[in-house]
Amino acid sequence: MESIRESAMELLGAGPAQVRTSLAVVERLHQGLRWTRAQQLMELGRFSKKELASLLGESESTLRRRLRSEEDMDLVVSDRAYRVARVLVLARDLFDGDSNKIHSWLHRPQPGLGERRPIDVMDTSEGAQEVERLLIRVLDGGIA
Repeated sequence: MESIRESAMELLGAGPAQVRTSLAVVERLHQGLRWTRAQQLMELGRFSKKELASLLGESESTLRRRLRSEEDMDLVVSDRAYRVARVLVLARDLFDGDSNKIHSWLHRPQPGLGERRPIDVMDTSEGAQEVERLLIRVLDGGIA
């Protein structure tokens, strides 16, 4: 079974050889991920451009322009994209890849997050970690 790290980086276009360790992920994030890979995040999470732009800390117009470019994300945006990808791969595992269910779960208040919606807290590293922990508890058979 792939690790969350490997699955998230695969979603973002990095091969397994590039992410064997956490430090390898850090190095890959420093190099910058391709903006075009953000499209995979939008598709799996069924995010609107406005939602993804907010999660990545960018304006919607900047996101639109960069999605059409061959540019690399800077370190900060690469790290934010990785944060989103980690949540999405866990949700993908929970919902067997059903993007409609993933979208619904991310937009529904969750008791395990104090009735907050996951999408509203995963724009910070601490919030994304809470969403990850909640997903892992559910995957392990716990209650959300």
